[in-house]
Amino acid sequence: MLSERRLVAGDMVYVNQSEKHGSGVFAATGLPKGAVVHIAPVLLLKKDDLNVINETDVAGYVFTWDEERLAFAMGVGSLFNHSSDNNCFYEMWSIGDVDSVSNFCYPFNALRFILLSDVACGDELTISYTSEDQPDLWFDEVD
Repeated sequence: MLSERRLVAGDMVYVNQSEKHGSGVFAATGLPKGAVVHIAPVLLLKKDDLNVINETDVAGYVFTWDEERLAFAMGVGSLFNHSSDNNCFYEMWSIGDVDSVSNFCYPFNALRFILLSDVACGDELTISYTSEDQPDLWFDEVD
């Protein structure tokens, strides 16, 4: 049984132990498809530093930003676990990008996490770690 201890990260999500791997991000309440559940400012790192990053504990927690940079997500952004049946996805937002719905102009680089389906309170929110550029996982997937 998972711990009842959890770190609240806003009204929509919290961090707790995951049956998938270590810590994970969970829905604090029932949420609808399309809800933005987290906006994580990112620290951009040079891809040239990947060899150094791979020697650290943060190696599995970085996102590809572009051809030259990696991103380390702040907040709970780097704690979303992988699932091939993911219920969340993320978008990259750069300084100056404007959200057409809220008219919010991003003053920082960020990852925005959005639900692909309705979720219930307590559901773990997962993303896919694979993409056209990264079709294979570097670990064995846990269902």
